[in-house]
Amino acid sequence: MKDLGGFGGNYTFGTALNNAGQVTGSSSAATGTHAFLYSHGQMQDLGTLGSDLSSGFAINNAGQVTGYAETPTLAGHAFLYSNGQMQDLGTLGGSGSVGYGINNRGQVTGYAAMSTFGEHAFLYSNGQMRDLGTLGGIFSSGHGINDREQVVGYSSIDIISPTHYAFLYSNGKMHNLNDLIDPALHITLNEATAINDRGQIVANGLVGFTWHAYLLTPHRHRKHEPCSGEPCEDSESDADEPTGDLQ
Repeated sequence: MKDLGGFGGNYTFGTALNNAGQVTGSSSAATGTHAFLYSHGQMQDLGTLGSDLSSGFAINNAGQVTGYAETPTLAGHAFLYSNGQMQDLGTLGGSGSVGYGINNRGQVTGYAAMSTFGEHAFLYSNGQMRDLGTLGGIFSSGHGINDREQVVGYSSIDIISPTHYAFLYSNGKMHNLNDLIDPALHITLNEATAINDRGQIVANGLVGFTWHAYLLTPHRHRKHEPCSGEPCEDSESDADEPTGDLQ
């Protein structure tokens, strides 16, 4: 066990870890709280976007970090830290954004404020922030992204109800995960937090009044069956269907 240290303040919180053992999170300092990258025994201050607050929420295997940092106007913006620089990812026209997930291609997901009322999940790729939309409401947020550019998170379904539901964004479309599971299970999936490159998803949901965590796995196509959605990666083996039924 190793204490990662800090920037001289009274707390340090680690939030994410990559396969190389690099860690990100936040640590208090004399001038505020800053995101950090811990690598090779050293804690590096990632700075801010012009104010006194930042926090790292996710890190990929290349050591790129995403999270949240305040600008000089105290608006919080999603950032991508890469090659020694913290980049402001902007918004969808509103005042704020947060980065919650990053894949090994450096693509980021989270949520961003709209120019009108509401906040939408986004996918940041190649210098552009793409609005992923919602399931019908005014709010959505991306929390996990894999290297196949699939995003999971949660979304409201109308402008009145505060209830939100887990989604999978794949092939340019947002799917309600509850439509992809057997209704006989009587489970409501309210949020999805992570997705791996096999398309497996971690989601949380209610059974009655009790919260449960679930691992969802896509059905697989046999080699004699046609694939829909993304093409089969290997015609001699099973391939995950990214938008098919989940079990």
